[in-house]
Amino acid sequence: MASKVAPLLPSGVNRTIPSVDQSSAEFQSLLELLKAANVGGTKGTKDRIFVAEAFFSQVKEGIVPTLMTADRKIYSNLCLLSPACRSTARDRMLPVHVVFPNGFGVTVQDSAGAWRSLHVLPISPP
Repeated sequence: MASKVAPLLPSGVNRTIPSVDQSSAEFQSLLELLKAANVGGTKGTKDRIFVAEAFFSQVKEGIVPTLMTADRKIYSNLCLLSPACRSTARDRMLPVHVVFPNGFGVTVQDSAGAWRSLHVLPISPP
């Protein structure tokens, strides 16, 4: 019988548990928003679930969760949801991870009216 081994995360990196169930109206509405923004690309269903979980992370009040990714289809399309990122990256005609090496913020409203924020940290693709 094979045992499952949890992947090792870098020091200081934690996986959080979403504050709502994936079947909730709030989660589903955020998935639709991410799909409309083409986050993860046309076959990015798992990517969108991953990003939605990050938006709904259980964190201490006042803390904005950070999503670190090298996936261009995730961070470039999340950039389109951030007015500051969208205008700056387009004006400079440079890749998002070059323009925002320290990341950028995205804030969206869920179907319950709550504002959800996420700090996106794009890293250079390997």
